[in-house]
Amino acid sequence: MGSCVDNTRILTVLTQMAQEGGLGDDIDAIPAVGLAPEWMSEKALAIGTYCVASGAYVIFGGSSPISGMPDRVADSDVVLKYISEGWEKLYGGKMEFVADPDEMIRRTLEHIDKKRAALGLPVYNATAFGMGGDSRMLELDKLPIMDRREALYGVAAD
Repeated sequence: MGSCVDNTRILTVLTQMAQEGGLGDDIDAIPAVGLAPEWMSEKALAIGTYCVASGAYVIFGGSSPISGMPDRVADSDVVLKYISEGWEKLYGGKMEFVADPDEMIRRTLEHIDKKRAALGLPVYNATAFGMGGDSRMLELDKLPIMDRREALYGVAAD
């Protein structure tokens, strides 16, 4: 997830992971997913398409902008199938529209696990790696508001 400019940087990092880091042969082998909890404009769709053409799996929240056209249902079904299956065959990436946030997470983790397995990486174990930044924020959140400054910066509140 990120702004327009972040997506280019992310694709650059994914490329470097494949080329220099030896993690697969191309972006489509990397255990990563592009997420947009809600597509908000045609520009977002264009950026998502750019990511897919680069080999990334992209999930947009909500419904597809081409679905639900009563007079064009058959056409929209063909287009949706093409962007979710046809692009994957051509570019290694695909785009899906998923309205349910829990389903977005399920598909994301499933994809990451599948790509990790294909690279011969061990199954992800959250306890085997360092604690995320959220754990520190949760600790700070438990403190009274006046004690947080000292916990963060070593300086007592005035």
